[in-house]
Amino acid sequence: MASPVTPALCHVCEKSTTIKWKCIKCNYLMCEECKNNIHTKFHEDHTVIELSKIGTKEINEPNLHILCKTHPELRIIFFCTTCQLLVCPSCFTNNHSGHEVESLKDLYKAKFNSLNYYRDELKVELSFHESCKTGIETKINLENSLYESAKKAILDQGEKMKEMVENEIKIQLQKLEDRWKEIKNIQEAARSSSISAKQDLSTKIESLTTSLDSGNLKKLTETEVSINTWTQLSKSYRDAHINSMK
Repeated sequence: MASPVTPALCHVCEKSTTIKWKCIKCNYLMCEECKNNIHTKFHEDHTVIELSKIGTKEINEPNLHILCKTHPELRIIFFCTTCQLLVCPSCFTNNHSGHEVESLKDLYKAKFNSLNYYRDELKVELSFHESCKTGIETKINLENSLYESAKKAILDQGEKMKEMVENEIKIQLQKLEDRWKEIKNIQEAARSSSISAKQDLSTKIESLTTSLDSGNLKKLTETEVSINTWTQLSKSYRDAHINSMK
């Protein structure tokens, strides 16, 4: 008869059998209390994951290796939230003692989530522009059909009444051409704006995706700064007034 399986004990307190976490670096199995109150406080640079997520993409450890610009021989260990600066041990001792600090792991997570959210917003915007372009193309096809129909009707009428209404035909055709050119210019401008916006959004999303996939805090920080230089896309053409020809 097989022996009953003995529940695993927390490697930190060696008491709890409710194991939910594992440290990838030191290979410890931990309960919730030891993970929050003991291990994390002494090993901030370690990666701790839920047991249920082992084997998934979520356990990839981010690259938090950044050298200090002031002291190139030292690694960054904290982010000073008081000064909004990355600090190494020397910087912290000399200039940031007593300040509020944030771990690099939490900083990475915050910036990753921020950029990921922004990318999702851009994807929604891209979807709008794609549907907008489809709508404009449909409108152009309809206007082309209306144009051809109107032209044919005018010419048919002219053939029947050519001698009587020759001058009138010329006037009507000119009005038609003028109106068509006006509508076509509006349509082309709207289509051009939509295509440009789509290309711009695709480039931004590609840039954000590259940054997010890099797993590099420095890359995320630089990308976040560059976002401030991006201009808001104009959406004025959405309300472009295009009336069908009669």
